[in-house]
Amino acid sequence: MSNPDKIGHITTYARAEGAPPRPKRAFGQIRQLGSGRFHARYLINGRYTNGPTTWETKTQARKWLTSEEQKIDAGTWTDPRSGKVTLREFAAGWLDRKSKTGWAVRTTEFTTWLLDKYVLPQLGDIELSDLKTARVRQWHADLAAERGQGQAGKAYRALRTMMNEAVADELIPSSPCTIKGAGSQPTSDRPTVSPVQVEEIAGELPPHYVAMTWTAALSGLREGELFALERRDVDLLRKTIAVSKQAQDTAAGRVVTAPKSQAGVRQVSIPDFLVSILGRHLAAYVGADATALVFTNMDGAPLNRNHWNKTWRRAVEAAGYQGIHFHDLRSCALTLRAYQGATIKELMSFGGHSTATVAMVYQRATQDREQELASKTDDALKAALGRTG
Repeated sequence: MSNPDKIGHITTYARAEGAPPRPKRAFGQIRQLGSGRFHARYLINGRYTNGPTTWETKTQARKWLTSEEQKIDAGTWTDPRSGKVTLREFAAGWLDRKSKTGWAVRTTEFTTWLLDKYVLPQLGDIELSDLKTARVRQWHADLAAERGQGQAGKAYRALRTMMNEAVADELIPSSPCTIKGAGSQPTSDRPTVSPVQVEEIAGELPPHYVAMTWTAALSGLREGELFALERRDVDLLRKTIAVSKQAQDTAAGRVVTAPKSQAGVRQVSIPDFLVSILGRHLAAYVGADATALVFTNMDGAPLNRNHWNKTWRRAVEAAGYQGIHFHDLRSCALTLRAYQGATIKELMSFGGHSTATVAMVYQRATQDREQELASKTDDALKAALGRTG
């Protein structure tokens, strides 16, 4: 063996040429306690991580160390101390971060309500590392039985989003929210409101609200976007409406924010029919102030969502209809565009959609449209074949 070289206070020896390789040093440390059981630990990130328990045999302790070493090598290891925070504690920090990084006020309020009502009373005191899929599955099943799949799906999606962030923060190795279909909720096709229905319902409203009803039905603006619309956003000469904000009713009062997504910022072209209606409305109720709200309540104050919806429901019932929501007027505008041959991309731009999936809803066929297409197919066939009957 060669002479030792000194490196600081550590003595090293060069291996002689041809000598067998030194055996790999065992990962971690095992020691026997006075009780006869075995304790194991390993050093990582400058500190020791102890085994979750003690073992009857040294082989059992070594098996645990081997498992931990494999996780480190595979990049799936997480600090077992990190998952000791309870779901309630993590939720508080998570909601605070979301409210500061772009979540709309109403989104934060609704998610907080879901967690406080459905999630935290049952799961809040469980540590993240102890929240397993089986426990989440039972919680979801109980909630669905009590409140229905609609509410259970919303609560589950909130929990799943939160757990995904806990994984990203390396607090837990994987999310316990892996239950297929748990985040779904029953969907019922909302009615496609026709222009005739819009006219009949508008006829039951005070004249002050007629223009807003037709604007919703022909421009596709969302309720909050209509409530925030200002005089300067409406260009009658160019026949456009600029959408750059939305109004929301929150616990703290009325809040005006950017639209729900970047796609919501848009310029909408409107038909002459609506240009005429808006022109009369602006002259009668708004005036020339560029920052004046286009649509207000009867006293000229900003519209309140709950108050307006009561007014809307009374008009719907007076017109002889049931279950038509004000938001359903949006389907009228988008379906009319689809019937005129608008592409998915054009519908996305018009409606302020971020994904094609949502826009495709408005290309759904109705029986009348199917019959119209079938008739046009007949005409095309006759023309191609030279037939008249």
